[in-house]
This record gives sequence, C-alpha cells and structure tokens, in this order.
Amino acid sequence: AILIPVIVKSGVRLRPNFHWSSLGKSAHLAKWTMIFVLINQAGFMVIVNLATAASVRAKESGIDVGVGFTPYQNAHFIFLLPHSIIAVSLVTALLPRISRLAAEAQISDVRNEIQQALLNLYSLIIPAAFAMLFLGQPIAHLIFAGSSSADAGQIGMILSGFALGLIPFCSSYVMLRGFYAFEDTKTPAAITLLMNFVTILCAGISYLVLPIRLITVGIAVSFGIGYLSSSFLARHLLTKQIGSMTIRRELISIIFISALAFAPCLLISGLLENLLNSGEPNAITSLLTLVIAGAIALPIYAGLGYRLKVSSIIFAADSLKKRLAKR
Repeated sequence: AILIPVIVKSGVRLRPNFHWSSLGKSAHLAKWTMIFVLINQAGFMVIVNLATAASVRAKESGIDVGVGFTPYQNAHFIFLLPHSIIAVSLVTALLPRISRLAAEAQISDVRNEIQQALLNLYSLIIPAAFAMLFLGQPIAHLIFAGSSSADAGQIGMILSGFALGLIPFCSSYVMLRGFYAFEDTKTPAAITLLMNFVTILCAGISYLVLPIRLITVGIAVSFGIGYLSSSFLARHLLTKQIGSMTIRRELISIIFISALAFAPCLLISGLLENLLNSGEPNAITSLLTLVIAGAIALPIYAGLGYRLKVSSIIFAADSLKKRLAKR
C-alpha cells in the first residue's frame, strides 16, 4: 500500500487484471517456493526445541545464565544485520538484471553478473564475519547493555559461533537467485532440504555431546555448517547451468586478508578489558574496544587489499571513499 503512491507518481498506470488463467505458471513456481518455506519452518522448529531443551537442562543443573532460545535468537538478530544491509541490497539490484539476461539466453552474462556480485559481496561480508568472530563479546555487551554481563557474554559466544556461517549463508542467498532467474524454484527447495538436514544433524550432535552452556553455541555453528553444505551444492548445480565461476583465488585472498586484519582485535579486546574494567564488561568499554579495533583493522584490510591488488577489496574501498567524499 505504501508503494502505490510511488508507483502512480512514477507514471505507471495500475489497473486490475482478472485473467486468472495467466496465473497457472506462477502457481507452479509458487508451489515449490511454498515447499521451500515449509522445509525451513520445519528445520526452525527443531532448532527452537533443541535450544529450549538446553534451557530446561540448564535450569535443572542450577545454571542461571541465559542458555536457551532467547540468547540464540538475539545473537541471530545481530548476525542478520550484515546480510540484510549488504547481501539483500546487492541481490535487489542483481535479480532483475540476471532475470532479463536469462530470458534472453545470455548465459555467459548471467554467470559474469553472479560472479561479480559474489566477489563484491565477499569483500564486505567476510570482514564482517571475522569482526563478529573476534569481537562477538564487545558487540553483545554494547547492544545488550541492559542485560546482565553473563547473559550478554552468552549472546557474544553464540554470535561468534554464527560468525563464519555468514559467508556461506550470504553465498547461498545469492546463488539461489541464479536459479530463480531461470524460473527454477524446485532446485532451491532441494538445496534447502539438504541445508536443514545437515543443520539438524549437527545441532543434534551438539545437544548430545557439548556442555550445557555451549549447546546453543554449537547450534549456531551447525547453522553455518548447514549453509556451507548448501552453498557447495548450489554452486555445483548452478555451474552446470551457467558454467564455471572463477572466484576461488580471490575468495581465498579476501579470507586471508580479513583474518590478518581482524586478528589483532582479540588482543585489543583483552588489553582494554584489563586496563579499563574495574569489574565486568560494560557498554563504554565495549564501544571503545569496537572503535579502536575498527580503526586498526579496516585500514589494514584496505591496505593489504590494495597491496595485493585484490580487485573486489579495491572496489569496496573506492566505493566507500566516494560515499564519504559526497557526504
């Protein structure tokens, strides 16, 4: 409803269309999309029950720190931020282009567009993943400053468990749009079935073998393992359709540079806690940790990217410079 005035202002004329027969193809595509959603919801229900069962076990064992679905969900909300801001924005621009190219049977152009979108995505998502991995604690203590230090610390551990799963999660999100561009909704349903199977299997093992406080951390890691398996399958099936994508070398470079750039964050976090904390972590020390860590890690990341001539990092850094210059 909010978009209707914008559409009218743009000059597009809206009128009702009651030619229901034309919906047959859409209904067929929607059928598999609905199955996709149901599979994800079934997997989500299992995860909710495992995390809730962990909370029950914690209470029975006298553990009063937030162990259960609520800290898992709060960490997941933070985890989704880079995906929502970066991956969704890229795909919003990408899908119409590759859909048009797919309709015109320009397969090599579809491949080039998806490949470039993935590289641009990696240049932003991978450093975000390493930031969450190494700075999960100060991020959680800053965002959930109103919670107890122990509860915020648990959220921080779960966020670090989610961290590296951000890369395959966003990769899978982009590659599934490649299938949608060819009006294929059946293959994404099969891919998400594998993802949920692997996630549930690993989460079940985590529930059975890990200490109670680490169960939800293990479930978060399982989420990433599930999406890692689905991203491998998605890439295998997609390359059969559009041809091989040459991104491995640059992907490894971005991972290596991100790890080097953000590794000092662990040291910075520990030093500041010892120097500034009279007791438990708080919002002020967490904010200071994040500011100093960012001021050190981001220049290293961009500098190594320029030095090693990693095109996607150079593109990301130049884009950021242009935006800052305009403002």
